[in-house]
Amino acid sequence: MDNILAIKQNLANRVRKRRKEIKLSQLMLACKAQVSLGSIKRFEKIGEISLSSLLRIAVVLDL
Repeated sequence: MDNILAIKQNLANRVRKRRKEIKLSQLMLACKAQVSLGSIKRFEKIGEISLSSLLRIAVVLDL
């Protein structure tokens, strides 16, 4: 279980880093990805997000 938590947090950290690299706020990412701001915040904080939301974010961030 610890591996899963580490993987989720690593993924969230990579997404946050990429978002900041391209100078997008959480709100801007949420709008562009059509994902709620709460989902973005929760994902970046604890790594929890639905697969469809994660895929939308990945497309916007070109990952």
